[in-house]
Amino acid sequence: MDKERIRETKNERTEGMDKERMMELDMERTREMDNEDMMEMDKKRMTEMDKERTAEMDKKWIMETDKERTMEIYKEMAMEMDTERIREMDNEDMMEMDKERTTEIDEKMTGDGHGTEHGAIQPELGSWINTETRINIPSAGSHCNQD
Repeated sequence: MDKERIRETKNERTEGMDKERMMELDMERTREMDNEDMMEMDKKRMTEMDKERTAEMDKKWIMETDKERTMEIYKEMAMEMDTERIREMDNEDMMEMDKERTTEIDEKMTGDGHGTEHGAIQPELGSWINTETRINIPSAGSHCNQD
């Protein structure tokens, strides 16, 4: 009986040890699975963070590009405005030169600038005189005597 009892005790111990080993193995497997799950979650989190970071960088790039485009548009508008101003100034200069040429031509046509040819201006009278018919047409606001 003692042998049998010893055997039973040994078997019980062996079974207990086997159970403990199995439990340890199960716990180890559970830990490994948990670690794998955590690693997978970390990967997902990192992927999401990368996506967010990329989206943020894209947004900044787009904003900078938009600013650059806006600045280009403003530069073009300023150049167009400058060109228009220059064109207007050139037109004014041309008009002034035309006016001077017209004045020179008028002076040449009237002789010394004070002649009385047909349609000449009489500066001292401030009116147009038709010397052929001798009609005095006063200019606006002028109180000239008729000849």
